[in-house]
This record gives sequence, C-alpha cells and structure tokens, in this order.
Amino acid sequence: MVLQSNTGRRHISTIGTIDAVTKKFSGFVTEANCDKEAIKTMLDTIRKNYPDDKQIVLFLDNARYQRAYDVQNHAKSLNISLAFLPPYSPNLNLIERVWKLFKKKIRDTYRQTFQDFYDTSVEICAQLDVTYLPEVSNLINHKL
Repeated sequence: MVLQSNTGRRHISTIGTIDAVTKKFSGFVTEANCDKEAIKTMLDTIRKNYPDDKQIVLFLDNARYQRAYDVQNHAKSLNISLAFLPPYSPNLNLIERVWKLFKKKIRDTYRQTFQDFYDTSVEICAQLDVTYLPEVSNLINHKL
C-alpha cells in the first residue's frame, strides 16, 4: 500500500529583489519550489532589468540554495556579486519588508480559485514599484 504524504494543495513561490535606491522590484511568481534553479532565473531577471549596470551587488539571506556553487558561478558569469546577510537578521533584509506588504495586499480579498490567487499575486508583484510605490518607499528607508 502506498500512502501519499502530500496534501494535494497547490502553492506559489514569490521570488524577488528590491532596489534599495529606486525601489524597483525584480522578480516573479511560480508554482515551482524555491531552489537553486529559481534563484538562477531570478539572477537572469535582474541582469535583464539592469543591462547597462556594470556590476550588481545582491544581498541575500543564508538559504542553502542561494549559497549553492551553481548559483554563485551563474552570478559571477552575469557580473553579479552576492553578499550574504548575517544569520538571524531579518531587519536588514529589505525584501522581507516588501513581502509583508505583499501578504497584506493578497489577504485583502477572497479568491474563488487557485488561478485567481495566482493571477492576483502576479498583478501585485507587477504593481509593487508602481501602484504601491508610496507604501514600499515607507518600508524601504534608511531608518532601521
């Protein structure tokens, strides 16, 4: 007898970065798990959004998949430097503040279907540095 351990629930992963100066959001929503391949895709997205910048410095938390050699080599090939925040320092991780806003916006309305939830998540991410810029600016400031 085989027992399925998965509940069958679908989930989304939101993967992204926020520019501390311009407040520009770079990221995406996916049903895939967050792993080293997703991080490499994020790095490609960042480089595409900043094609003229010679060097990009990206601050990351200490998730194992972000420290993977494949990720570090891919970042190097894109001329992106990875800097890792100290462990247990969520206040230094600016994107965590943005995710708090994202969660607040996604909870505002009930969604009938998973696809509605997914589409709303994509829409919120697309509007983080446009419609929600004042709120993001309040969260991303030089005061800790």
